[in-house]
Amino acid sequence: MLNDAEEFAQALEQDIDDLRRGEQEGKPHLHIEERIHFLMKFPSFTQAFTKMQMHVSSLEKDWDDYFAHAFKSCSNSVEEDLGPYTLLSLCSKTVEEEDLEDFVDLETVRTQELNAFMEDILDRLERDNFDTSMKLVDTLPINTEERVEGVIKLIYDEAISDREDPKVCMNMCYRMRDLKVPSSGNPGLTVDFHQLLLKHCQTEFNRERLIGIHEKRKELPTKKGEERRWLKLELDQARTGVRDEAVNNIKFICQLFRKKMLREDVMHSYIAELLRRGDTISLECVCAVMTTIGKDLDVERAKAKMDNYYLHFKSIIKKRKSTPEVCNMLEELLELRRFVIVLFCPDVFSAQMGTTPNLKDIVIGRCFDYVTLVHPSFRYDCEEIWSAFEEAVVRRSPCDVKVRDYRRMFGATPQALPCDRLLFWSKTRSLMHIYAAVNPNLWTLENTLVGYVFNDLVWCGQQQTGRGFDFDTCPEWSTCVNHPVYSLWRQASQNFAAGACGNITVLLNGSIHNAFNKKSMFGSVELDSLNPRMVDHVNINVVTNMEGPFIESCTEGSILDLIKVLKGRGFQWTCTDNDLNDCLKIWSVFEKAYVGQNPCNVTTEAYDSLILTVTSESSCNRKLFWSKTKDMAHEFTERMNCFLTLEDTLLGFILDGLTWCGKEGSDETFTEGCPSWKQCLNNTVSSFWKRASASFAEEACGEATAMLNGSITQPFNPTSIFATVEVKSFNFTRMSGLSVVLVTNRNNMTNCENPSLKDLQKELNPKLKYSCMEVPESKIQDCISHSEIVCGPCW
Repeated sequence: MLNDAEEFAQALEQDIDDLRRGEQEGKPHLHIEERIHFLMKFPSFTQAFTKMQMHVSSLEKDWDDYFAHAFKSCSNSVEEDLGPYTLLSLCSKTVEEEDLEDFVDLETVRTQELNAFMEDILDRLERDNFDTSMKLVDTLPINTEERVEGVIKLIYDEAISDREDPKVCMNMCYRMRDLKVPSSGNPGLTVDFHQLLLKHCQTEFNRERLIGIHEKRKELPTKKGEERRWLKLELDQARTGVRDEAVNNIKFICQLFRKKMLREDVMHSYIAELLRRGDTISLECVCAVMTTIGKDLDVERAKAKMDNYYLHFKSIIKKRKSTPEVCNMLEELLELRRFVIVLFCPDVFSAQMGTTPNLKDIVIGRCFDYVTLVHPSFRYDCEEIWSAFEEAVVRRSPCDVKVRDYRRMFGATPQALPCDRLLFWSKTRSLMHIYAAVNPNLWTLENTLVGYVFNDLVWCGQQQTGRGFDFDTCPEWSTCVNHPVYSLWRQASQNFAAGACGNITVLLNGSIHNAFNKKSMFGSVELDSLNPRMVDHVNINVVTNMEGPFIESCTEGSILDLIKVLKGRGFQWTCTDNDLNDCLKIWSVFEKAYVGQNPCNVTTEAYDSLILTVTSESSCNRKLFWSKTKDMAHEFTERMNCFLTLEDTLLGFILDGLTWCGKEGSDETFTEGCPSWKQCLNNTVSSFWKRASASFAEEACGEATAMLNGSITQPFNPTSIFATVEVKSFNFTRMSGLSVVLVTNRNNMTNCENPSLKDLQKELNPKLKYSCMEVPESKIQDCISHSEIVCGPCW
């Protein structure tokens, strides 16, 4: 080829010389379109092109022969594998899927398709589309152990990734927990999703994640300069990734425990193993466990284990067995437990526990919250309260702070207590919180300013001048008579009992011996401070744990001693057993109406069981309905016992003013982010009030009363609950009539001749007697101010 090119170049030079010579002789140039023909006149070009065409033809033939041979070879190979089938037959629509099983593993293909579909669902998974996503998951053929394991791995990987809401993955696991498939290793047996999920978590927990990092770290001594810096950066990033993965794994396991999918003893085995390993990442995992579910594990039956964990933490900190970051995390855990230990062991203040850290900020902050958020109508000087409190405690021996030393502080916190609403308790702290939750209008000592500010705090001073509070160690209550914490609570309890009036409630624990203990704060202080001239009635409620034991009741045990004391001091009393169980049952039935459901798809029928669970009192001639007069009606019934609104019934009293809803895929109750009444028809809250209103109206007997607003143009609003639910639910076989009280004022808009009231008459059964009277608001307010006035003269 090289020789041909040289010959072509020489011939081309000769042709160019001929062209120049012709130009000098005056021969004309060819037009540009004739240049191809012009060039073809040169022998050098024609010879070169001829040779090139021959080479191209030769190459084309060689390539065609090669590809034909290769295709034939491949085709023969495929035909051999297909056996009776041909490539042409596979392209036709007559081939059935089972025919492909001869040369393709269809089970593997289907599993891969399922995993791909599951990945797509997880990529799009959100709280808002959870229910829709689960419906898609339910359609997937997750019917083998291999497929369940694959799905678990996908959900797990998504949960421990950095997604915004990992709990939604846990909710998916919770919904799938009962899925059962045949066991691949034990024919005839089944395995469930729950078992395989726990197995996967255990495998991930035991996986050694640092091997690759350790191997790469060995290269560090051989690196210098920039290479060494980059390797260190790479190792740090890898270690951060391993740490995040391990911490997210243990957090996922903690969520399993919270969902009751993992036993308490298994969680303790995880903690013990992490402490045994002792490396930095393992200790960070321990911190993650304690901050996530520590309060759930720190119970009486596990006290010894928990104490050992925290002693181990102290040892690590003291001997600096880990990094400064981890030691700081462990110190924060110790401080957290010191701060909240009273919640778990309310009757014991550890001798190892000193004054609560940041005590001044907590006291003044809580005081400010109380007067601005809890009870804005109250006025207190929070700085003065702190000053008086500090004066009583500091520069005194921690066992020599008497009740009288708090005299100035209590003088700065006077408080009038509401009648008929006080709740006393003894040995029922946790039960009391449940009881108060379903009876929100009750007041405990913790609802007063002093109780709110100092609840669950610990303090003691030091006698040395200028030393202030002792933040290291305070004595136990039992070690000294004049303990600073005991003295404050003794005076607070005495003031609380002395201010009681009307009907009071006493909550005692029937699951223990000596439910009424004469040495308790209630038995030794509060009971003695009750004034028979101010307290009309003492309602004793003996409650027990749901699962028992059932030791004491109104007819046996120490409760009889309490009744004897009350009789001796001239108190009227009643005693009821297991009221709390009824409240817990109500709560359980209430939750079933909406938990786990779309908050815009809870119908009135969902609350049928709740309405049937709560027995209602017969209240003939006393039922008061209202529309656009809520505040006036409630103020009236609060002072006058002759009428009863829906909000005065048990369910109405409990749920008045509250917001709640469930969410699809969740077993929790939410009080925020719930849709309003106007956002959807079957709203969780509106459906309850419609159902409760219907029941309240159905039970009306004798003459009922409706308090309507005479200051608006349409007192009987056809879209109100009174019009759409209550009036339509009146039972004329039980009711004799309906009296409308039209509340008027100086700027009165209407009277009893209003057209809407005529519409009300038309809605009523003709057998019901109807009457309407215009009553000035000032007259009703006068009745409220003078509760000794009987109901009749008000209208």
